[in-house]
Amino acid sequence: MITVSGEIDAQVSSARLEARSVSGDAVVRNGATLSRAVFATVSGDLELSTTLAADAELTMESTSGDISLSLHGEVNARVTAGSRSGDIDNDLNGASAESDWFGPGAEVRTSVGTGTAVLELETLSGDIRISRH
Repeated sequence: MITVSGEIDAQVSSARLEARSVSGDAVVRNGATLSRAVFATVSGDLELSTTLAADAELTMESTSGDISLSLHGEVNARVTAGSRSGDIDNDLNGASAESDWFGPGAEVRTSVGTGTAVLELETLSGDIRISRH
């Protein structure tokens, strides 16, 4: 799913996902167990609701926008989340965001369960929310 100027709003059932937007939000509800995904936008919010495979690899990046990741079922993942000018809310295991010593920003690096999946979430200007449902 790719758009230059527009919204992505989709309900899918796929192990592999890609959603890219230059200007616009991407909201995806995935009914399948996710193994690989890349979500990216220059200006817009990213939202993903999914179940993770044990060895999943997920990257979500935004230059100017919020990132929201809602995970279902058991979560076993290494999580890296960073925002240069926003808050990070981690409901997976409560690990708090640490401030950057060299300026504004916050980062969370944590492991949940066995830590076999890899989750990387990054925004320059926006908030990050990671939750489990």
